[in-house]
Amino acid sequence: MSTTYDEETAALAAQEEQVRRARMVSGLRELADTLEQFPGLPVPFVSATVYTDSLDQARAARRGIHGWAKRNSAGSAYVTYEKMFGQVELGIYVSKSGACERVQVGTTHVEAVEAHDEPVYEWRCEPGSEAAT
Repeated sequence: MSTTYDEETAALAAQEEQVRRARMVSGLRELADTLEQFPGLPVPFVSATVYTDSLDQARAARRGIHGWAKRNSAGSAYVTYEKMFGQVELGIYVSKSGACERVQVGTTHVEAVEAHDEPVYEWRCEPGSEAAT
C-alpha cells in the first residue's frame, strides 16, 4: 500500500511535533529541577504562548483542562485564553482574522495637515461563537 505526499507530509509533521513536545517537557522539568537545587536562583517569570487561527484547534487544546480565563478586547487582534499552572502562565491566542469577520462600522474624522475621514472597523464574530465577546 503506497502513501500520498500529503500523508507523508502529515506524518512527518506529527513526528516533529512529538519531538518538540518532548523537548519542551524535558526543558520544563530541567528548569524545575534547577530551581529546586539552587534556592539562591531568583524565581523567573515563565510564560508559554500558542498561536492559532482556529477556534476548533484552541477548543481542542483546552479540552479537559479547567480554569481558563477568556479575554476578548475590542482593540485586540486576538481572542485569548489564559491558564496559570502555579507560577507558569499558558496563553492560547486565536487570531480574530481566522475566527471572525472584520467589518467597517463607520468612519472617524481625522484632523491632520489635510483633514480626511478614515474607516472604522471592528470584528464581528458568529453569535454564540467562542470568539464572540
